[in-house]
Amino acid sequence: MAYPNFKQSLVWQKTAGFCKALQLSLNSCEQSWYKDSLLLTASRAVNQVALGQEQFHKMAQEQYLLDARQSLSECRSMLALGLELQLLRPNTQEELEAKANEAAAVLYGLVKHLRKQSAAN
Repeated sequence: MAYPNFKQSLVWQKTAGFCKALQLSLNSCEQSWYKDSLLLTASRAVNQVALGQEQFHKMAQEQYLLDARQSLSECRSMLALGLELQLLRPNTQEELEAKANEAAAVLYGLVKHLRKQSAAN
């Protein structure tokens, strides 16, 4: 299920939407170590989705998408840490976590679909 342009896929749009919301929410964060690490991890998720969407081999595509999901898990962990360290407001953390969860759910659905397709072949 390779797309001619990864930006057309729902999974890329959801993951990029999370990354953009994260950037906007962290503009006022003064802890550069936290902000930079979180944004790097989120951008890695977006890039892994793009790489996965452009693979024609299903196993390679699945691996990139699983890696993207792992990066979103890291982001959710860092969002929880940001709340613990009072670097994020509770409502900001909840909104960002919801966006990360939404992107991860779409990723999971796509991986599940790819596995069904592979099993059928």
